Amino acid sequence: MSFVGYTPFRTASARRLGARAFSAASSLPGFLLALAFVGLTSCSPPPELVVGFVASLSGPDYALGTEGRYAAELYATELNERGGIGGRRLRLETRDYASDNAALPDALRELAAAGARVLVGAYTSGAAQAALPLLDELGVALVSPAATATSLSGRRDRFFRTIMSSERDAVVLGDIIRAEGLAPVLVLSAALNDAYAETYERPLVEAGLAAAVLRFASPADIDFARVAALRDAGAPYRSVLVVASPLDTGTVAQMLALRGLAAPLFASGWAASDDLVRGGGRAVEGIRFVHQVDLEDPALADFSARYAEVYGTPPGFAAVQTWDAMRFVEEGLSRAAKAGSDPYAALAELEEFRGAGGTIRLDEFGDARRSLYLKAVRDGRIVVLGKVE
Repeated sequence: MSFVGYTPFRTASARRLGARAFSAASSLPGFLLALAFVGLTSCSPPPELVVGFVASLSGPDYALGTEGRYAAELYATELNERGGIGGRRLRLETRDYASDNAALPDALRELAAAGARVLVGAYTSGAAQAALPLLDELGVALVSPAATATSLSGRRDRFFRTIMSSERDAVVLGDIIRAEGLAPVLVLSAALNDAYAETYERPLVEAGLAAAVLRFASPADIDFARVAALRDAGAPYRSVLVVASPLDTGTVAQMLALRGLAAPLFASGWAASDDLVRGGGRAVEGIRFVHQVDLEDPALADFSARYAEVYGTPPGFAAVQTWDAMRFVEEGLSRAAKAGSDPYAALAELEEFRGAGGTIRLDEFGDARRSLYLKAVRDGRIVVLGKVE
């Protein structure tokens, strides 16, 4: 706080204000009143730092974005309680593109117009792909907590992800399918997230493990007559891989079971939330998938307890991954503030940061490297079967 008479006025408007205050201060009470007024105007808080949050918060793909929003809001609250970044409070500006990637560009433009230089979100690979062409135009950096398509890897752009590519997922699942005699596998993939679907489909097709690949806009659009024909073919499918959201994966499993088309099930990491069990019930019992977060990791206990205290439920993987993304953003903004640089440049220089469960390292393209875990649904719960080496 400046003190009149000891600290020079820094702007012309402040000098004019001071002159008026002193000319009006013909008495001690008047002087003290003017002094208090000048002191208050010189102690206004610094401008807030705006971080954009963009996700599907409604529509069929609401689950990841909604949980991620909770984590992002909790992070911003705790950060501001610690004093913000360089004394500046962080304000989270949120936009919902309602499970429609075509609506994402307008959401990005609104966030940029609101002053956000860094955005967190775009949870699906399809959304991330839709966002990429706009990042340079808007001068913003985008940090995705969950987009894992291989096509997003190895690019020098304004896109970062605190999660790694799912390219190993299909390889691990393919090894299990081959070892357990469950080939060929029928792949049912959501068209909403085609870049992500290709990350699973291509390795299985190239390895000769896929009976067929069927895309669907919604579970109700699946051609179950063709699925039945594939089951009854000379080389019938022996297992099914569903690449879809948690609820859609559970729904597809239910629909296969009701039609007598069930087989040993595999899923993508996208499905790794409790909505999988809520949507699939007994039909998803035994389903297996590969994922990058072990929610039972003791290192997550502190974060999990704080999250549960606020929201009344433990965090899922989207919350953990969003927390990591926000931590990455905080580190980048802190460095940018100290160096007087663009936040994108500061983020691009980060080689590692401390996430909720430990240190996360990034490669030269801004893609994280993390551990992999094999998981399954057992007795209505998602459990970790082991770490994938």
